[in-house]
Amino acid sequence: MPKFPAPHNLYFLLRYYKVSNSQEALNMVTKTLDSMYKGGVFDHIGFEFARYSTDVKWLVPHFEKMLYDNALLAIAYTEAYAVTGKKLYKEITEKGNFEGKNIPNLIERSLEIIENDKQLKDILKDIQKRLFICREKRVHPHKDDKILTAWNGLMIAALAYGGRVFDNHAYIEGLHHFFKFSYCKRFNMSHKFITQLAICF
Repeated sequence: MPKFPAPHNLYFLLRYYKVSNSQEALNMVTKTLDSMYKGGVFDHIGFEFARYSTDVKWLVPHFEKMLYDNALLAIAYTEAYAVTGKKLYKEITEKGNFEGKNIPNLIERSLEIIENDKQLKDILKDIQKRLFICREKRVHPHKDDKILTAWNGLMIAALAYGGRVFDNHAYIEGLHHFFKFSYCKRFNMSHKFITQLAICF
């Protein structure tokens, strides 16, 4: 049975925790975020999240990455960092085989041990870089490059939120780039809306 990330549920639980101080609500959020990151649904080589997992353990990804999923998950991990102060969530936000036998994952590993062992983290980072270089030599899957205003808007929101929470000016600059790109693609020099591009943005 496939499992889809549902960031809106995590937003609700995080805000419910803030109001009620319900540890159970917070535990549901951290368990979900940790499990998604540890599984193969998170691309440990090239980063970002796949659209969904084809199994119940977040292990085998559906090999498709969507801008809106990653924008919404970036907001979820950022808000979780703001609430818990867990550095891993900040790192995940700043990063992003079909039988389940050769999918890089951390399902059987303790995130706490990894986070507290600098040497191990450095080794894993080196392995990730080498694997990424090897993967880049393969034929890339098709990239859908149509431009959608709503999806760009979600990423602009994620960058704005991350820029504020992490005090990261690069995110703020990124959202300005996204906004300018979106505006230029949707309006002509007379600032009139380009209706014929509606299907592309």
